[in-house]
Amino acid sequence: MKQSLLFKTIFETKSLRLMRFYFGFGILIFSYNSFGQVNSDSLYNQWKNTKLPDSTRANAYLKYISQNYVDKKADSAYLMTNNLLKFCTENKLKLQEADAFSVIGNILLSLFDNKNALVSYKKSLTIYKSLNYKKGIARANTGIGSVLMNSFRFNEALDYFNETLEISKEISDTLSMAKSLLNIGNVYSNKFKIKESSKYYYESLNQVKLINNLELQTLLYTKLGDNLFKQNKFKEALALYDKSLKISKKINNQYEERNTLFSISVVYFEQKKYNECISYSIKCLNLSEKIGDRTYYVPCLYNISDSYKAIGNIELAYEYLVKASSLDSQISSFNASKEIQKMEISKIRMRDSLLNFEKQLKLDLEHQRKIQEKSNTNTKLVIGWCISLLSLSFIAFIIYKNTKRKQLQAEQEKEIELQKKEKLLKNIELSIIDAMIEGQEKERQLIANDLHDDLGALMTTIKLNINALKEKHTPELLDKTNQLIDNAYNKIRGVAHVKNSGVIGKKGLLIAVQNMAQKISETNQLRIEVKDYGLEERLENSLEITLFRIIQELITNIIKHSQASEATIHLTNHKNSLNIMVEDNGIGFNLKSSKSGMGIKSIDKRINNLNGTLSIDSDTNKGTTVIIDIPL
Repeated sequence: MKQSLLFKTIFETKSLRLMRFYFGFGILIFSYNSFGQVNSDSLYNQWKNTKLPDSTRANAYLKYISQNYVDKKADSAYLMTNNLLKFCTENKLKLQEADAFSVIGNILLSLFDNKNALVSYKKSLTIYKSLNYKKGIARANTGIGSVLMNSFRFNEALDYFNETLEISKEISDTLSMAKSLLNIGNVYSNKFKIKESSKYYYESLNQVKLINNLELQTLLYTKLGDNLFKQNKFKEALALYDKSLKISKKINNQYEERNTLFSISVVYFEQKKYNECISYSIKCLNLSEKIGDRTYYVPCLYNISDSYKAIGNIELAYEYLVKASSLDSQISSFNASKEIQKMEISKIRMRDSLLNFEKQLKLDLEHQRKIQEKSNTNTKLVIGWCISLLSLSFIAFIIYKNTKRKQLQAEQEKEIELQKKEKLLKNIELSIIDAMIEGQEKERQLIANDLHDDLGALMTTIKLNINALKEKHTPELLDKTNQLIDNAYNKIRGVAHVKNSGVIGKKGLLIAVQNMAQKISETNQLRIEVKDYGLEERLENSLEITLFRIIQELITNIIKHSQASEATIHLTNHKNSLNIMVEDNGIGFNLKSSKSGMGIKSIDKRINNLNGTLSIDSDTNKGTTVIIDIPL
């Protein structure tokens, strides 16, 4: 029973162990975390002191909220910051109003409310731009980029982080430059572009060394170690983790020390050094207990459980697995509390909306009462308004009819365009099929020629030599006959090698996908970019054909339905799996209502046959991302 329970959790354990390296979006550094610790009572007293300037009071209260509530009680922080926002609006404190919107964005992002966080950051960005406040613009851009990165909209996130980098250079803010380079490196890391990611991490490291910022140095060494881990360069990764540990201990940064200990334990597990993995996992657990943060508690327990299982100590493996399962339920409770905080914020937002509605309704009723009092003296005015209303209604009707006509015309043009795209896809598919058939015909012709011309002649000569051997048995004739038989064997091997060559243009999946993307991009209707990592070697032939058909079906859906102008195909070959990610900038779709359409069922069935997994992330007007993992 214990062993079956252990084997049941192997996949979940490995996922927890590797999530830091493959799906960790890294740190997102916000400005109000860099104010430094100030006495809370002092800040609150400044806020309450009405003799101080309004701007001083607002700044103090914002620091007080950020220092005491944002990371501890998000719903309270949201309510307090909204009250401050009203204070800033009433007293026309534009800069502090923008700062408040930025902090609200941070609060919502911490609760994974990406949609409303993006709205708050954009409001702060608008105000900062109107004030031409460069540091504020950089701060808002960082927030927007963070939301976009969390939503897998990596290219858009890069635009905002790059803009922040340019602003930082313009105002000579070295720390802001380092943080921007770090965030850009995080984006490339999540796009599996390890080389580009490490390049930006090293650039960031050079900047933080200039200002001797040890906090960021330890983080960057850990990030660079993670990238080396992804490339299976375990020795080099451990060297960088060791640097990170030394700096963390020097500056007493126990959080980053804990993170690095976990990274080291995972490296040792992947190297099958299970005793070292257990040792570093226990160090990570002890430090997590000390600082009161159990972020890596469950993954460490799984590490220890799997390590004991690997060395044959099933009893201890089961003991730690039970501890991990128990803590999993506590984590679920923590996540539930986060959801409760989001609900509280939604209630606050709803209450404010109702209060505003009630206020507006009272104003409307008062306005109507005044109109009613003057109705006897304004009859002509009312009649004039009625005539104007009728005229406007008639004009609106004409505009409506004209709009419907244009809409119908647009739909017809869209249908014609769709037919053109379908024809283009059919032509591309036919050209690929023709190329495959032509390749097969050339194969058959080559084999036939080899059999008839070379192998046939060899066999005839061998037959003549054997007949001669019947009459006279000489060593020279026997050696010559033996050599001819060897030549015939080698020729048969050559024919077999030709027969077993690939089908997709004899060049493989990557070249076939690139050719398809090029042909579609040449139409100027949809630009497709193909990005690959680790596809230096060919896959099994039938697997390549199936994967090509899946990608072709996904591109067909984009052309037919998404109205996208750009699409990207990522092909990443990990050690034991192939990751395919196809993303577009189209109109997206509702997953619940569209699950059975657009060829999704066909694609899902093919992936199931390969024992793979399919996940789709799509929001209306925000594009679509399809992620496929196939075990190799």
